Amino acid sequence: FNGYADVFSSARGGGLTPGLKDTYALLGGTHAQVKWAVSYHSFEQEASSDPYGTEIDFVASRPIVENVTGLIEYAQYTADTGNTSDFGTSDVTKYWVRVDYQF
Repeated sequence: FNGYADVFSSARGGGLTPGLKDTYALLGGTHAQVKWAVSYHSFEQEASSDPYGTEIDFVASRPIVENVTGLIEYAQYTADTGNTSDFGTSDVTKYWVRVDYQF
């Protein structure tokens, strides 16, 4: 999924010809009805291993009432100073707050 910040999303028109190598670690669990996960991504060009940048993501969800769940997400992408490509050259921070209803 290449991180929540969508820096390398195909919606950006494709064109990521050097390729994308996403090395990541994920840690998650449940505590007091809160499901959570934290991930760290290191992005590089597949062809040359030149750096794009790194990203930290966080997600937590908890039932509110029957069939309703609250969710928050956070993404922080930090562009590498050595990134000379056309992709991932700017830092990105995103937050989401969501309520899901399940039928």
